[in-house]
Amino acid sequence: MRVRNSLVFGVLAGAAVFALSACDNQDPIAAGTTNTTPSTVATSTTGVSKTAAPTKTTKTKPADSPAADKDSCPVTASTLQKASGLDKGWKINSGTIKCDQNWATAGLTAPTPEQQGDGVMVFQHRDGKWAKKGEGSSLLCSEWGMPASSDLCTNA
Repeated sequence: MRVRNSLVFGVLAGAAVFALSACDNQDPIAAGTTNTTPSTVATSTTGVSKTAAPTKTTKTKPADSPAADKDSCPVTASTLQKASGLDKGWKINSGTIKCDQNWATAGLTAPTPEQQGDGVMVFQHRDGKWAKKGEGSSLLCSEWGMPASSDLCTNA
């Protein structure tokens, strides 16, 4: 009976540690903090505990800060695909994505070779999300409102 009670106590103690660790609902990344936390795991009836290696979270800016849009690159093809509004069969070509200063361009893969062109789609990251701005094959910075310092458009 004593071994059984010790085993039950060990399991309950482990469950309590697990439950208490889940109670911390503040995301250290969103809060802009650095956190190093060792985790403790209770073992069976011997009462010995092991300490895992500490994990480190790096300091970042919260997603709702104005500076968050400055770091929106790189962007994935699936993110741009969702923002594109493309018809079925058309895909963002991940190998053609260029991203700079909250702007991105991406080539398309057409459903058939006959439909394939050389144009690109233009996207802008604003208010925390990517949005399609248009499409074309000759991108003048002034026409799109892109910064002239970006590598995505020309100034002439």
